[in-house]
Amino acid sequence: MTNGMNVLLVVPNTAAFPPSPPAFPCPRHSHPGEEVGYLIQGDIVMEFDDRPALTVHSGEPFLIPPGAIHNARNIGTVEPRMLSSYFVDDSRPLVTIY
Repeated sequence: MTNGMNVLLVVPNTAAFPPSPPAFPCPRHSHPGEEVGYLIQGDIVMEFDDRPALTVHSGEPFLIPPGAIHNARNIGTVEPRMLSSYFVDDSRPLVTIY
């Protein structure tokens, strides 16, 4: 345990962005710690409340700062698959939905 951060969650996410039209987004949400991710397959756009959108393609990494309200939606033709790591204090919820 260091600096109150004693949990690293690694969550593979494969179901949040179905490829069928319309490109249905995952709900707006935030995490109390950084989300560091890698898009294994597909193309997505991440939309933020306080910064420009981020387009991520297969093979690219991404970083979402703590507390950033965001969603993601599929802009490709296949089901996106990503691997994300969340650096969170275990006394806080992993996600807050808005």
